[in-house]
Amino acid sequence: LSINPKSTSIKVVFVTSYFTAVVLVSSYSAAFITHLTFRETELPFKTFEEFLLDNTYHMGIIPNTAQMDYFK
Repeated sequence: LSINPKSTSIKVVFVTSYFTAVVLVSSYSAAFITHLTFRETELPFKTFEEFLLDNTYHMGIIPNTAQMDYFK
């Protein structure tokens, strides 16, 4: 059984389908690996008020900055 195509048009179809398959498999692999490696973390608060009421997280602010003046 010979898989070597003789016609140029058949060669073009063969190469195009091969590269399409390679791109699809690599895209699927990348999406699957990304799905496995990155987790979506859910914080126990949604707003700043809930953050203040939670008391399990600490916020660091550099002294003498606009953020320090804002949160005073």
